[in-house]
Amino acid sequence: MINKPSSYEKCAWPATGLREDSKLEEYDWGYLYVYTDGRLPEFQTIERPSEREIRDRWGYYLK
Repeated sequence: MINKPSSYEKCAWPATGLREDSKLEEYDWGYLYVYTDGRLPEFQTIERPSEREIRDRWGYYLK
């Protein structure tokens, strides 16, 4: 059987919950991987998102 690579979307995600008006630097960041093949989402900090990716998604909560 040939394994096909999973299709996924990765989103910049904080390792802990955010508080409004907090600073980006107060958090550890990684990616939340959401798979389209039915696998459960997983969070990984192996790779850090750019500040732009973080602010695009979470800027409303951050100073």
